[in-house]
Amino acid sequence: MTIKDGILRTSESSANPAVGFLENGTAIIGRAGLNIRVDGPTLGSGIGLIHMNKTVTATSGVMLYTTDFADDNTNKAPIPTFNVVLDVISGEPKINGMIEAAVFSVGDSAVPAVIPAGKLMLSISTGTAYPGTLTQIRSLNVGDPVTISFTGNESWNNVLYGVGGGEKLLTAGSKVVAAGGEIHPRSAIGIKADGTTIFYTVDGRLAGHSKGLTLAQLADRLLELGCVEGINMDGGGSTALHTVYPGDSATTNINRPAQGTLRNTGNYVLLVNRVAPTGVLENLHVYPYHVQMLAGASQTFTMKASDQYYYSVAAPSSFTYSATSGLGTFDANGVFFAGSTAKSGEVAVRYNTRIAGMAKVDVIAKPSSIQLIDQTTGAVVTTLSSSAGTAVDLAARAIYNRMPLVSQDRNYIWTVTGNIGTIDENGLLTIGNVTRGTGTVSASAGGTTTTMTVNVTSEGTRLESFEGDDHILKNAFTQGAVVDRSTDLTKVRYGYGSGRIQYDFGATGADSIVLPAFLGFSKNYSQLSFWVYGDQSGNTLQLAFSTSEGNKEATGTAISFTGWQQVIVPVPKGATGLSTVILTQTGTGSGVLYLDQIMGGIGYYIDTAPPVITLSITGQSLTALVADGIDSDLSPADLAVTYDGTRLPFTYDRPSKTLTTTLPAPDGLMHRVAVIAADRSGNLGRSALTIPGDSMERPFQDMNDHWAADSTSYLYTLGIVSGMPTDTGVSFRPDNQLTRAEFSVLMANWVGDEAAGFDQILLPFADASTIPAWALSAAKAMYGMGIISGVEKSGSLYFNPASPISREEVMTIIGRTQQRGYTENDLVAFEDNSQVSAWALPYVKTLVQQGVVSGYDSKLWPKNHVTRAQVATIITNLN
Repeated sequence: MTIKDGILRTSESSANPAVGFLENGTAIIGRAGLNIRVDGPTLGSGIGLIHMNKTVTATSGVMLYTTDFADDNTNKAPIPTFNVVLDVISGEPKINGMIEAAVFSVGDSAVPAVIPAGKLMLSISTGTAYPGTLTQIRSLNVGDPVTISFTGNESWNNVLYGVGGGEKLLTAGSKVVAAGGEIHPRSAIGIKADGTTIFYTVDGRLAGHSKGLTLAQLADRLLELGCVEGINMDGGGSTALHTVYPGDSATTNINRPAQGTLRNTGNYVLLVNRVAPTGVLENLHVYPYHVQMLAGASQTFTMKASDQYYYSVAAPSSFTYSATSGLGTFDANGVFFAGSTAKSGEVAVRYNTRIAGMAKVDVIAKPSSIQLIDQTTGAVVTTLSSSAGTAVDLAARAIYNRMPLVSQDRNYIWTVTGNIGTIDENGLLTIGNVTRGTGTVSASAGGTTTTMTVNVTSEGTRLESFEGDDHILKNAFTQGAVVDRSTDLTKVRYGYGSGRIQYDFGATGADSIVLPAFLGFSKNYSQLSFWVYGDQSGNTLQLAFSTSEGNKEATGTAISFTGWQQVIVPVPKGATGLSTVILTQTGTGSGVLYLDQIMGGIGYYIDTAPPVITLSITGQSLTALVADGIDSDLSPADLAVTYDGTRLPFTYDRPSKTLTTTLPAPDGLMHRVAVIAADRSGNLGRSALTIPGDSMERPFQDMNDHWAADSTSYLYTLGIVSGMPTDTGVSFRPDNQLTRAEFSVLMANWVGDEAAGFDQILLPFADASTIPAWALSAAKAMYGMGIISGVEKSGSLYFNPASPISREEVMTIIGRTQQRGYTENDLVAFEDNSQVSAWALPYVKTLVQQGVVSGYDSKLWPKNHVTRAQVATIITNLN
């Protein structure tokens, strides 16, 4: 419901309350109990329960329209309607008001019907679910008198402005919402016992800033603020609170919208100061108006001025500052310096004996904790890697009761250990001339200390990634070993390939197998690191390097492990390249090893952490800060931007580590934007955002109120999912189990053009003839791409097209489309992590870490059959 200038603009919803504002400044929260009724000479007992200025449908009954409804002055009807245009004789649409009118025209319309200026219109679907009402309306003739009454609760008679909201939170001082529920950003309005109205927002969905509140917590908060009535005004991405601070003339957005930018909304409440400004100085205002400071810190306050109605006026040129005794002192430039002990008080500015302003100051002597900040990126750092001879500008941030304190670097005692360099009183860390080392940096204040580890590193180079057939072991033909490139992603650490070594000492008659490596060095590396997928054989792996003095072997590594492990080998001085890989039998006689991602480092260079990507979108401009804790510079070739899965061109400024691109023009649809970055070691970082759609097509009749409605509509617009026609429309059947055949089609649609060209493949499945014709092309593509391999049973391979597919099978199949290098989640947060099959584990770990799969009820449910809605959400998160 909307009321503006005392006039009803739209009618009340069937359940939700509203908030109304009266001329005396008080507010009311509740339901107006509105009933719109039409009476006329041919209408018998009349027609009640009429709606106003809503979209007419077959089930909406009669709709009353004014020219408020649409800019084009039509009823915007999506269906054929019968329409009665009315001449207004007297009255206005007000609660407990009445309109006297006469029929101006009647007629059917197959297109949106025009509402003439100054007229009203009654519309009803010609295919309405209420044929008796249609007959009544059709009985009206031109010239017939018509009365429209708007009855409701009398407490709403004098409401000048009103807008419908969400859930009622408080009634007569008691909570009226259930405990629990979802956590979101919220907008709320509350009324205190004395009539004061409170406008309240809480941010949410912002990691490290605010999660949000449940409705029950929101009600508790309004109770804490003294409210006796309260209403939730929705929230989410539309939660925003603006104000003009006293002494200012511009509006300030004082909260952080969940989407990073303000969102278009249909309704808002605007408080307007209607008193004319006087232009005469009356008030002074000190900003910031409340500050918490670390003992000894400094703060510059700003003074602004206003007239008696808080309109901005010129500030006086002469004034004096003062502070509560013992709180702190001001220097000659008006800068405030907090004292050395904990104290709360006020800072005041005074112009004369009458005009003054104040701000509250809390001085904190002992912070709860301290954070260290990399001033180049602005990010909190707990570990740091830097090269010899470089300088890193650090800052410290003191925290008290989870709130940051005003402080300067000079307020902390800085120390460095480990002989890695020096640090000055402003947190400038200078790394010494060392090629490898580990130390610490500490910052202390008021007896609280924080310490971080510093790894001194130098340049790293990716020497071999096994991403093509032209790799260093391609010519390693040696008796007792078969060497090739593996694309089995369960045996790949980074990218899409690894080097596979299958060996058998029994075939050589010797205890060593020597494999030529042919890898030249362009730099003087001090170490080589690489990843080995061990076979727990107990055999020893060694490297030999080419030097001017001949081949030199490095210390060997016992393969007493299974799975991936990083191996670090010192490079002999003067080495010009890697010459051989040597396997020595110190354990079992045969096995299979996999090698991946050989890195050369000058000094200590080990990097297993992915780049950190911070995304923001303003209008059509996307900006991403791509920072890496070890690599000071990333290559644009290792970055990508996707828009609904399609790559976009971008620019990358290396000094500022900033990626920018222009997104396509808004079209009212939902879209997904992602930035993917790989560092030199191949670690992958990914960050994605959803651009909500304000005019999304809802193609499925059974998805309007479903939690996966946005995902299914999004995938439908991309041609990835479709529905099933029924007598009442197209259904998605979100809670149905997904079959393997259906998932094949969905995956083929998702990968797009990559799924083309596989029609001639012969499927090896014993049940290939049972694959439906509509899924056959997709099944061939998925098999040909190595994404779906089938299920083995009794020595035969089966596709099982009609069988439901499990959640871990879905994650495995999806994982086979992704390059390796994403960080793996340890899954300890899920009670059933031990139930994930070994063959699915690496894929499940990476998809969970990326946020593509989140589980529910603290479980992953890997063996459960996946539903159509769950898969739609997973695929959406992948884009």
